Amino acid sequence: MAELPTIAIATSDLPQGWMLINAADFDPEQHRVYDGLIHEPDSTGEEMAPPGPGPKLSDLNLTELRSLASDEKIPGRSGMDREELLEALQAKDYEL
Repeated sequence: MAELPTIAIATSDLPQGWMLINAADFDPEQHRVYDGLIHEPDSTGEEMAPPGPGPKLSDLNLTELRSLASDEKIPGRSGMDREELLEALQAKDYEL
C-alpha cells in the first residue's frame, strides 16, 4: 500500500494539541497548520511526528500515557505504572 503525505493540524481535542491528517484532506477554511510543516512518510513507511513542543506528559492520566506508549511501541507498557511510563516516554524525547 502506498504511503500518503500527511500534515499536522492544530486541535484542542487531543492533549498534544495536534493531529495528523492526509495532506490531500487539508482545507485551509477548516484547518490550521500546527507547525507549518508538511510531513512526508519516512523511508520505513512510519509517519514522522512534528517537531516542536510535545505533549506535557505530567498532565496525562495513565490511560493516555499507555495510549501514547502504544503509539511509540514501547515494550512492556501494559504492565508499567504511571511513573514507569513517564520515564519510558521521556526517553523518547517527550517533555514532562
